[in-house]
Amino acid sequence: MRRPLLTILLFLLLGGVANVAVLGCTADGSGGADSSSASSSEPQSLAAALSELDLVFVPEMDRLAGEFTASSALVLTDEELGSFEAHWSALRPLIKEKVTPESISKISRWAGAETIGVSLAAEWLESMPMYPLRSSSNGSAILFGQTPEDSSVELPSHLPIVHRRLILAAVFYRDSQQIGRVFLTIQGWAEE
Repeated sequence: MRRPLLTILLFLLLGGVANVAVLGCTADGSGGADSSSASSSEPQSLAAALSELDLVFVPEMDRLAGEFTASSALVLTDEELGSFEAHWSALRPLIKEKVTPESISKISRWAGAETIGVSLAAEWLESMPMYPLRSSSNGSAILFGQTPEDSSVELPSHLPIVHRRLILAAVFYRDSQQIGRVFLTIQGWAEE
């Protein structure tokens, strides 16, 4: 039997999605791409997305800094949703290239040895749902992603009652209509 309260508490404790200590840093500690200098024209936006993937590998169960808050009134226009999907589609090949069993095992805090043996299905990234989860306090950035229960990539566990999933999240800037950063982490829940 799943413990719904534990799942909800874990989800809230974990910030709901991929988590990093400092939003402005990539996995190697350097600064990420500056989304404020991005052009708003579609061809340049997609070209920039393809040339500069700011992919942050976040250690399992770490928290995202307080940049994003849950919002029950999160409404995006069809244009914003279409722009997100276009950019996400353009970034998928680059994400697939960088996400390997080795890179996943490096962010694993539990079951690292088992995680390195993970075999990612050919269409694993296409099967990951991406929907708006949270917004910045001023509403200018939206965090897209999925909950652990919605993730399509199951990872090995160190205990039979623990379920671990690969989580992807992307920061979409409404003014430039671009994805500025993508996070990859591991989250999960326990069942009894």
